[in-house]
Amino acid sequence: MEYPRLYLNIPPHKIVLQNINTGMQRFSRSRNIPTNCRCFSEFCNTAIMSQLQGNKGLSSAWVDVERQIDEVLMDTMEKNRVNIVAVTSQPGAETPSLLSHIWQRAKEGKAPASLVYMVPSDTEALLVSQLLRESESLVEEDIGEGIVGLDTPIMIISFRDYVRELKKITWDSNRTIVVDVNWYSTVADEIALGHLISWAQSLTEQMDASGTKGHVAIILLMSAFESKRTVEAISKHLGRITRLECTEIQAPSVNIEIMKSGWQANVEGILEIFYQQGRRVVLATDAWANWDGLSSDRFHDRIKSIPSSASSRLEKRAAELDILKKASVVAVDPELPYSARIENLSLVLSDGIARKRRVLIPNIMQVVVKDRDLLWYEIMRHRSWALKSARLETPTPTQIRFLSPIGEDELRKRGESRENLGPAWNGDFMFMVLASIHSWPDRHVNQMPMRSPANHYLYVEAVRRLLVLGCIKESTKVEWTYECTDLGENIMRRYWDRDVLECDFQVVFLLARISLKRQENAEVLRVLVRIAALVRLGLDKLYWVEGHTDIDMLRRCCPPLIRDRAHAGAVWIGLSLFLLWEERDQRGSDIEESHWSHEGFCVDCESARSVKGAVAQLESELGLNSIKPETWTSQPLTEQQLLSIDRDMMWAWLHRIASFSAQGNPSRIEKPADCVSWADLTVNMKNEVIQEGPIRKYCNKLTEGRGAFFAFYLSLFEDAKGQLRASQMTWLPPEAFQEIPEKSGLQWPDAAEKTV
Repeated sequence: MEYPRLYLNIPPHKIVLQNINTGMQRFSRSRNIPTNCRCFSEFCNTAIMSQLQGNKGLSSAWVDVERQIDEVLMDTMEKNRVNIVAVTSQPGAETPSLLSHIWQRAKEGKAPASLVYMVPSDTEALLVSQLLRESESLVEEDIGEGIVGLDTPIMIISFRDYVRELKKITWDSNRTIVVDVNWYSTVADEIALGHLISWAQSLTEQMDASGTKGHVAIILLMSAFESKRTVEAISKHLGRITRLECTEIQAPSVNIEIMKSGWQANVEGILEIFYQQGRRVVLATDAWANWDGLSSDRFHDRIKSIPSSASSRLEKRAAELDILKKASVVAVDPELPYSARIENLSLVLSDGIARKRRVLIPNIMQVVVKDRDLLWYEIMRHRSWALKSARLETPTPTQIRFLSPIGEDELRKRGESRENLGPAWNGDFMFMVLASIHSWPDRHVNQMPMRSPANHYLYVEAVRRLLVLGCIKESTKVEWTYECTDLGENIMRRYWDRDVLECDFQVVFLLARISLKRQENAEVLRVLVRIAALVRLGLDKLYWVEGHTDIDMLRRCCPPLIRDRAHAGAVWIGLSLFLLWEERDQRGSDIEESHWSHEGFCVDCESARSVKGAVAQLESELGLNSIKPETWTSQPLTEQQLLSIDRDMMWAWLHRIASFSAQGNPSRIEKPADCVSWADLTVNMKNEVIQEGPIRKYCNKLTEGRGAFFAFYLSLFEDAKGQLRASQMTWLPPEAFQEIPEKSGLQWPDAAEKTV
């Protein structure tokens, strides 16, 4: 029998021997492990946690930082000016203690009268608010709910809420603004910092021109490394900046302990021990569900993930707070922008990898799903969960272990940090560039108050794409600058107002086009709404194929409305299955079902219900009445109506189209070219529902390509060999591309190609 062991390389002098507690004894008895056997002795020794020293107060370095901040705050009070301080500290520094310190100075008249703290996430904003409420230096009247719109001296706000509520926020010129600079930059982070710089710049100009009184201090908190992009933007637009560094924090010493190969198979036993002890665990990974050692359903029930899968921002925030307070095992996304205190924490485990990240590859200008090795400072961010939680149990020494499959020397070889992490300059780069033009039209990018792009080349390429798509147009005021069109304005309104946080640019673009086509045939609008809702959910979550597919089977899956697109691929089949499910749901046929099988396909009913809710919301927005599916799906759309839908999808996924050559591969492993970079893609047509035969035959009659065709893909990922694999293919008929020259002034496929 294999006994549970962590397989750690731990030097003997780092192990603090303790008596075997009752939880270990119970576990040994439940698994029939004799306590005198060598395996159990090894397990107990490796399961003993390293001794950590409790927090005995702030470090001398941090006290010195607070002293220098006090000097800046006093200077701010004595003179009319905007002072800027950039503080770089190690991960694990206690921001609430600094906020309490600043607020104490404010009450003494030694700092501006109001305090704002800007953070990357909604959950972190609430966490900090709760910690400050527990501070002895604050009373309830100081902070209130800590949200926009309340006239309280202290405000804790996320970057996203700051941007959304800009028009409502009227800040006076007597406040300290503390900004948590996020490693994983989001569009909201970039735009919020730009608006903050613009506000401070305007205030400075007023003070210089008219002698307006102002006492403003902006304190930038940067964890582990100094953000050069941030410092350069502040220096460029606001001038002098005081730079402070605190490489030492008063915290327990948590060593990185190395796990040997095979550790995944033993995780369940270790978690069981901690669970029996009433202790808690943080898994800094999103891959735990695939570990062989966590096959038991009971552990899947105990493990709760952050970010939460809740559909709305409010639900997500509430769920995540509850998880941090109560969950036995907290699994956090490896790129989560914050860490928090966890009561009764015993173990933090980081496997050193961020899986299935949406990474922009500049040389092909495509967002690719791929695994990414975490950098040294990212591992240190994971370690800060242990550092912060150790302080909870002071003055009693706490015992928390931090485990990784890779040691410090190897981790440092990966590099310490980069400023192109996060969605703003990866998966959301189109939103990012459009948001910058929306916020500061008629300006060159180097004149915008935001930080410089993490990659100037991708900024230029994104501008070209937005021009082709009709989201922006050249400004009539300043040469070589741009402003948003109605379509671009609609996209940004949806981006900032939407309740669902994660969404692809293509889906929001499609919804914006739909909303500007309200005079379109109602059935066409209903189809487009459902396509947008389905793709936003993910077709792979809605259905999967249980066997071989052929054109006759696919036609049986399609209602008459869209049967003429049965051969066209993933989107049309997903739509067909959803429409059939809608009819069943209307009749009450699947109330107790979790899955529904039909013609070789399996539909996830819970996912279908999520799509149904999104469809109802979108149809209401467009003024479409809710009607029974069979009343509008029984009559086929005309070919022109189908082509109208094809054109909308073509524009939405214009930069995700693959070109298939005239001759198909007998193995059905195709190598189409991506139309942006002409890089080779790999498509396993055996896993696709698109039907090459009818498509090639149609294209051969209509074009000179001898059966060549174009199809867009919904998924692009990099496999272990570095190959780009595209999937979820949907055919676009040649007629769909005919309006590109008229709309963009470019021929197809030149309109999609990158410039270099």
